[in-house]
Amino acid sequence: MIDTVKFDIPITLTGDEMEEVKWTKKSVVTDDGNITTIFLTLKDESLIGSPYISYTHKEHDQSLSWLRVEVSLPKLRHGTNFYELDDQELEWTLLLLKYYLVKNLRVPISRIPSVDKWQIKKLHLCKNFNVGQDMQLYLNAASKTVIGQHKIHTYSAKGEDRLQTVMWKASTRTEKVYNKFDEINDQSKHHEDHQSLLKLAEGTLRYEAELSADELQVLYIGKSTLGVLKSKTIIPKINRSLNRLNLNQQHKNSNLVDLIKAIENESSIPTSTKTRLIAFGTKLVTLGESACKASYSLSGYKKVKAQFKRVIGGKTINSNKTLPGLHVTSFDYAKFK
Repeated sequence: MIDTVKFDIPITLTGDEMEEVKWTKKSVVTDDGNITTIFLTLKDESLIGSPYISYTHKEHDQSLSWLRVEVSLPKLRHGTNFYELDDQELEWTLLLLKYYLVKNLRVPISRIPSVDKWQIKKLHLCKNFNVGQDMQLYLNAASKTVIGQHKIHTYSAKGEDRLQTVMWKASTRTEKVYNKFDEINDQSKHHEDHQSLLKLAEGTLRYEAELSADELQVLYIGKSTLGVLKSKTIIPKINRSLNRLNLNQQHKNSNLVDLIKAIENESSIPTSTKTRLIAFGTKLVTLGESACKASYSLSGYKKVKAQFKRVIGGKTINSNKTLPGLHVTSFDYAKFK
């Protein structure tokens, strides 16, 4: 899936055209050689997903100019980057971006070059995975993954030990996995209709990568700009990155503390029963079901297991688990694939 893209668009505005635009900010810089550069920016802060437009030109020669447009394509289309764009919707959204430029730069559509003449200067790839209750297992696994020449950063929920984000950062690129539900909840103003999104985003692990310039060059080999952005190019790239993260290993379930807390907080049972259930839960989580069962008589095991389940409800109790590998097959609106 494509998220944020920065395009370099080959267009030179005339003096009159520049005067027509309602620029958000203007700055002027003169260097030691007495060459003056004018920086113009345009951003509609009232519109979620509006592109950031910057236009730079030399005062002495207006043909020396650069138009850069940075935009989250799904956010431009849907008001949030949670939803995915398949190839058809990607093309529609690029056309929408073209009309946005026509409207805000106040130029005829014939003045905006075709997308294949735009150059990608920045590209963020991403994919949502519905991992449900395995969120912490994936994030814990990610926190132990080493990527060469990248420094790892981990971020926990405020006031909690619960991991929210694992990031690998190098000098020219960034890669991360994070809890998308938490991100939407914490940054509600950046997502339209965030209350509805929260219901969809629960249990969603988000993968993102900001590619380096070298990676972009490789993607461009034998392809047009539109070809670079198509799923035929993007899906294999994301899958190669996911394979390198190697998250589909066997990991111990680390929720013993949560189970103990649930038992301790149960006011309807006596302390002696809590002690017995905590001992059972500890054996079950740390030793596994077979070893736990062997330490009880058959009737004793059935009795304590039934009581244990009544107290902890639907909490996960498996001791070891092999995580399903994260793999992309297609992009499809809000569905998970």
